[in-house]
Amino acid sequence: MTPEAAVEAFLHHLTVERGSAANTLRSYAADLRRYLDHLAAEGIDELGAVREGDITGFVRRLRSGPVTCAASWVSVDTWARLLKRSRSAALTVPKVLTCSRYTSLRPVLCFKIR
Repeated sequence: MTPEAAVEAFLHHLTVERGSAANTLRSYAADLRRYLDHLAAEGIDELGAVREGDITGFVRRLRSGPVTCAASWVSVDTWARLLKRSRSAALTVPKVLTCSRYTSLRPVLCFKIR
């Protein structure tokens, strides 16, 4: 499954299983589009190729931009957690952040609006 297809499946899940509002879906779609664009810029076209440095690079990019980085990170994190819980091998992503590394990144995910 391509990253784009995985995002579409996630948005479908939010619509059908969670009954998410249209604004929520638009926000998640925009946040995940930014993440996929970041991965593409890094030459990554498979979720299995994502490494810790790719994730921290995305977080750094969020901090330097006008987007609320914590909200964007929540979208990516929620999507990744659903992929990890999925029983489908096509939706499995590697565990690239240890618990301690994830915890150390949390302070970086401050609200920063320009």
